[in-house]
Amino acid sequence: MISVNPPADAGYGDEMPRPRTQHVIDVKARLIARVQTSFHRPGDRFLSARAVAAKFEVSYQTAHRLLAELQAEGFLLRQKASGTYLPGGTTAPSGVTLLFHPRARRPGSFGHRLATELATCLARDGVRFRLVHTDRSASIPEQTFPVVWEVPSAIEMLAARRRPALLINDRPPPGLHSLHIDSVSTDDYSGGVCAAQLLMQKLAGPAGQGGMARRMMSAAREWKVAILSGPVGDSRSNQRIAGFVSLLPAAVVPCKSWYLEEALEQAPRVLWPMPDAIFCCNDRLAQGVIQYAKQAGLSLPPLVGFDDAPIAEQLDLTTIAIPWGPLLSTAVSLIRRR
Repeated sequence: MISVNPPADAGYGDEMPRPRTQHVIDVKARLIARVQTSFHRPGDRFLSARAVAAKFEVSYQTAHRLLAELQAEGFLLRQKASGTYLPGGTTAPSGVTLLFHPRARRPGSFGHRLATELATCLARDGVRFRLVHTDRSASIPEQTFPVVWEVPSAIEMLAARRRPALLINDRPPPGLHSLHIDSVSTDDYSGGVCAAQLLMQKLAGPAGQGGMARRMMSAAREWKVAILSGPVGDSRSNQRIAGFVSLLPAAVVPCKSWYLEEALEQAPRVLWPMPDAIFCCNDRLAQGVIQYAKQAGLSLPPLVGFDDAPIAEQLDLTTIAIPWGPLLSTAVSLIRRR
């Protein structure tokens, strides 16, 4: 006959409980305090048994038993094959609310393509959704999962309420709020670097190919380059500019918006005096520069846009392409997980 004597905190079988160490008592108290802190809301995910074991340096069996006790005492709710949560929350969202800025209505724009393709992906996967165009913090049904593009007030509201959401092509607010808001975005800094490299190759010509990087960098100091940027303070525009000027110094002309009308208004500042090359932080801005130059009878220098919006193909524009496939698949995967 083999006798197995598990550790005092193992929790196997129905044998009489043994005295609990002060450390385990303290761990349970800290878990209860963690549940009761204001940083958690009903329905929030809690630590797993494995995470408790690693964080508080107890055995997995002890962690499992402590979470079971907290569930029995009403502090937690554990769901098989799902995880541990704070009780009182709603069930999984029944659908998705796509909250998009009104400019996503414009055919040919980045926002329009994003909304259209995301809606197509969700419909194909059988995910219920509704699309709302607004630039304000609209009412979002509690039973739906918010997906937000270019509506800062909605993100502020959702972050303040610690409500889970997905932010598309932007980054969540810094700090604790980011714990509740997922985000998926492109690497704007690297895109800016790519735009600079393309223009440097065009300006250097054949001599700039094949190991002539040093000569290109030296020549870059002599080139006069202009950037037509998005709004001052826009993180995407700032990152695109930062990536670009890390290789190629340039004079920046900011726009108040990403719209064609604003680009047409600022185009004279970009084109006078005529630069050697131009980088536009999105394709609508590039369209404005091209359109203004054509109306004024000006010959444009090498120009690169950003976003690969549908208008880029019509203009035969060199542009930094958004990786639409990975962007959309990642967004849908995050939505389904929520």
